[in-house]
Amino acid sequence: MKKHLLLTIISVLLTGVLELHGQVKKSTNIAFGGSYLGGQYTKVVYKPEEQKYKAKILYQNYYNAHAAIEKLYGGKGFLIEAKYAGSKFNTVENERLLIDVVEDYDPDKNDKKINTYSTHVYSVWTIRPQKRVQIPVYLGAGMDYVKGESINQLYVSLAAKLRVKVYVSSRVALYAGYAYETGTDMSGDKSKITYKNNTYHGDFGLIIGVNKKQGNE
Repeated sequence: MKKHLLLTIISVLLTGVLELHGQVKKSTNIAFGGSYLGGQYTKVVYKPEEQKYKAKILYQNYYNAHAAIEKLYGGKGFLIEAKYAGSKFNTVENERLLIDVVEDYDPDKNDKKINTYSTHVYSVWTIRPQKRVQIPVYLGAGMDYVKGESINQLYVSLAAKLRVKVYVSSRVALYAGYAYETGTDMSGDKSKITYKNNTYHGDFGLIIGVNKKQGNE
């Protein structure tokens, strides 16, 4: 069910963009970036019947690195991004719930560090397209794989970004912004326990245009 929902969301995001193909000039960009500003936490939701109980595992010292390819048709387009992120264990809220309902949970063996491998497809809408200073908005969907010593979770996730992109030459731009991702584990429909992975972070990097000049006043 969740796989079908993910494919539907990606299809909707891309349909309007691809309809523009051939109508406007297209451009291709590659991007590299990362951030040390951000955080990550996992919500554990236990819903045996009508009642709902929640716990939260918080992480700190978040950092990420990402690479992407962006295809634009005028001010609209799509972006495909791959990202690696790492963070360290901080604390647990309502740990008693985890001890009671999560099989094999050991409060003395929380992962000291977790690694997250993500891939997302975004639709892009740009405010002030073709200007030197642009404001692109990204809405997307994808997958997050979270791995630690005891964690091994695959999530379907939704993601959003807001950036300010400044062209320093006709083909090279710097960007800064903010990103947020939220995901639900793939096994949630089969259990009374659902895991939700949430990440928020700064979004900084470099864009290089490979086939069209941009950013002109």
